[in-house]
Amino acid sequence: MLSIPHTLRLDGPETAMATAALAQRALGESAPHADYFDWLSGADAPTPAIQIGAWQDDEKVGHIAIIARPVRHKGRTLRAAEVVDLFVDPPHRSLIATQRLYQAAMRQIRLAGFDLILAMPNKDATGMDQFFMKVKPTRKLAITAMPAVTFAKRGEQIAANAAALNAYLLADATDGMIWTAETLARRLARPDRNYLLRADTDTLVIASPRTLKGVPMALICGVFQRVGAAVAPGRVHALCASAARDAGRHGYLYVGTNEALGSAPGLPFPDAFRPSPMLLHVAALTPEAEGFNPNRFEAIDFDFA
Repeated sequence: MLSIPHTLRLDGPETAMATAALAQRALGESAPHADYFDWLSGADAPTPAIQIGAWQDDEKVGHIAIIARPVRHKGRTLRAAEVVDLFVDPPHRSLIATQRLYQAAMRQIRLAGFDLILAMPNKDATGMDQFFMKVKPTRKLAITAMPAVTFAKRGEQIAANAAALNAYLLADATDGMIWTAETLARRLARPDRNYLLRADTDTLVIASPRTLKGVPMALICGVFQRVGAAVAPGRVHALCASAARDAGRHGYLYVGTNEALGSAPGLPFPDAFRPSPMLLHVAALTPEAEGFNPNRFEAIDFDFA
C-alpha cells in the first residue's frame, strides 16, 4: 500500500530515469524507456507534457501525464487535455494512490483552463477514467487489418519534416486533432518509435513497424489528404501496403476513425476479437466543447502510436 504521507509533485525531463524505472516495474516489457519520458516533457515534444509523480522518499512510485492538444470543434479551436501514462508501482497500488494521482491531474487540468479531456483507456482503466475524470465513451475506433499486397503504384517515401508534411496539412478543416507541419514533425520525432511515410500527389500515410500480440505488423498511424482531394480507397490501401513493405512487414493494422476515407483501410476485426476496446472517451469542461465527436481521430492522435 502507498503509505501517507507521500509527495505529489510536477516532474520534468530530469526525472526521466526514475519514471522509466517505475514504468519497468509497473508495466514490464511494454514500458517506455527514459528517452521517451525525457522527450515527453521537453522542448522537442509537440507540446511539453505535464508529468505528475508520486514520490516516497527518493523513489518514484506513481505517475500520470497530461498532454495539451489543440482540437477543432464546430469551427472553433479548443484546448484538450489528453491524459496518458497512468501507472503505479505494484507494491504501492491502492485505490487511494490511484485517486490521488487522478485528483492531482484534474487540479492541473482546471488550473490550465482546458476545454475538454480526452482519454483512450484500456479495459482495465476504463472504469477509473470514467469515475475520476467523468469522461464518457464517444467514438469507437475501427480496428482493421490487411495483407501488404498491392499491384498499384506505390507512391514515394517522404521525409518526416515540416516542409514535406505541409502540403497534406495546409488548410485542413477536419473536426478533431489539429496538426501543423511543425507539430506533426515533432510528434514523429518520438525517440522510441520508428515511423515511415508514403505519399502520392493527394494522400499521405504514416506507418510504424510493430509486433502486436506476437505478430509483426505495420501500424497505420494516420492518413492525411490534401484539402479537396478525392479519396480513392484502392490508393489508400496501396500506400498502406507499400508502407508496410517498407517496414519489413507482410501486413498492416489500422486503428482510428477518418470519415474522409469513407471506410477504414483493410478488413474489420469482429468485436469478439478486438484486442482492445479502442473507445475514445471525452469530458467537456466548457460549453464550447459540448458534443465534441471528431470525424478524424487516428493512432497518431494518442499514445498508441
